Amino acid sequence: MSKPKLTSVDSIYIPVKKREHSMNWFLQHFDLIIEGDHLKIGHTELFCVETTDERTTNFATNAWQQEEKCYEMPAFCFRSDNLRQLHEDLKNENVRVTEITSYNWFEEFDFFDLDNNKFKVWKPSEARHGFMV
Repeated sequence: MSKPKLTSVDSIYIPVKKREHSMNWFLQHFDLIIEGDHLKIGHTELFCVETTDERTTNFATNAWQQEEKCYEMPAFCFRSDNLRQLHEDLKNENVRVTEITSYNWFEEFDFFDLDNNKFKVWKPSEARHGFMV
C-alpha cells in the first residue's frame, strides 16, 4: 500500500466582508488561538479573507440528504468534544444554529457566521465500534 500523498488540512480560507470583525467573532464564540494574521483550530490555520463579492463557502447539492431536494452544504465540518455545551453556548450568544440531530453513531448541528457561511459541527458517539473518539 502506498503512502498517502496528502496528510492533513493545513489551512482553511473563509470569505468574509470585514476580516477583523470576523476574526473577533470566531475568537469570541470558539475560544480559538490567534497566531499572527490567522486563527488556530488544533493544527489547522483559519484565515478570514475579505472577498469582493457575496460568495460564501456554502454550495447547493442534491446528493446529501434524500428528504431535501436542494441541500445547502457547508464546505467545512468541525469536531467538538462537547457538542451539546457548544450548541447551548452559541444559542445563548445569539449565533444562528440549527437543532442538534442525533444519529446512531454521531450528533451534529450547523451554525452560521456573520457572512452567512454555514459550518457543521459533529461529535461521534462514545459507543461507535471501531472508531477512535
